Amino acid sequence: MWSHYSDKHKGFCIEFERSPDNNLGKYACPVKYVPFKYKKVTVFSSKAFEMKFLTKAYDWKYEGEWRLIEEDGQNKTIDLPGNITAIIFGLRMPDYQRETIREILSGLSHIKYYKAEELPDQYKIKIIEE
Repeated sequence: MWSHYSDKHKGFCIEFERSPDNNLGKYACPVKYVPFKYKKVTVFSSKAFEMKFLTKAYDWKYEGEWRLIEEDGQNKTIDLPGNITAIIFGLRMPDYQRETIREILSGLSHIKYYKAEELPDQYKIKIIEE
């Protein structure tokens, strides 16, 4: 996830609360991880939406991803889907950017802060509290 979505570990991840009372609890769907080869899905297929937006290769299963899909989100301001519970800083995120985020969220004492760290001699990272 980090190298694909977070500019090679220089960004951050926001963790949101998912509860029955917010949009994440009501509408978010877990991604299905399946052992498949990439194939074309026609718009007329009954599984087109699921295959395109809610299915990934089994290799990505470790992400445990959920998706909230907003059909009319282009050029529109959308409320946060739930309360922010944590911020996870990428392992290459500059310190000044970390401090800026902490400053912006300083009035929200319930938010926890974590950082990604490389595991020696492995192609893995671990998330630890900061």
